[in-house]
Amino acid sequence: MHVVGCNDDAQAMHFMDDEGGELCDNVTYLGKSGLFTSTSGLSVAYISGLDGGSKDDFSHFSESDVDSLKQKVRSAPNFAGIDILLTSPWPKGVSAYGTELKHSLNNESDSIAQLTLALRPRYHFSGVEGVSYERNPYRNHTVLSGQSSHVSRFVALADVGNKEKRKYLYAFNIVPMKYLDKDELHKQPADTTECPYKLKVDSRSLAQQAPERNAFFYGEAPMSGQKRRGRSIDCTYTDYSNSNVHM
Repeated sequence: MHVVGCNDDAQAMHFMDDEGGELCDNVTYLGKSGLFTSTSGLSVAYISGLDGGSKDDFSHFSESDVDSLKQKVRSAPNFAGIDILLTSPWPKGVSAYGTELKHSLNNESDSIAQLTLALRPRYHFSGVEGVSYERNPYRNHTVLSGQSSHVSRFVALADVGNKEKRKYLYAFNIVPMKYLDKDELHKQPADTTECPYKLKVDSRSLAQQAPERNAFFYGEAPMSGQKRRGRSIDCTYTDYSNSNVHM
């Protein structure tokens, strides 16, 4: 099991430094932020803590932390997005155009919305609000304008054992995007909506960080007429407390 960091200084005693490490047998703290790639090729970006704005301590991330993660992930060769993003705060405005949200939120983050917009995760999981919510998928491109892209899905999980019996488990089957051909990766479900987030930085700066290439795969592109094949991965996500998102 892999976990992101604490959202409260009182929990800091249960973690080590920002670099991460093994908390106990089979439980690894990933660290403050980064990109984890499993042996199967699944790409998982993560950032720990709550949005601190300019505040940067063990239980908060700063805008510079978010910018650093953006640059790290987007600088990967042939960047086209990531499979999974893990954050504690919800991205601000996630319900726009999508599934109705019936709960008030305490930890929306515009920085996380901008991070999500930049990294284009296929799945984005958050858990700190303690409520269950699954948004219908949204596009990562503008219809009839520019290159097509894959869709993103946002899923929030409730606390384990909550009295309201809200959903705290999410099981799904996923093939890492590095093994999918363009047509399969870019399928648009019937209930797909426009992207709920609006870019708040100069788009040219992002383009300079990671120029688009005519490729949709990590690594070398397959020969004409061939498709890369990879085994699917069964994943289960659980939120064991209102403080952390677990994988």
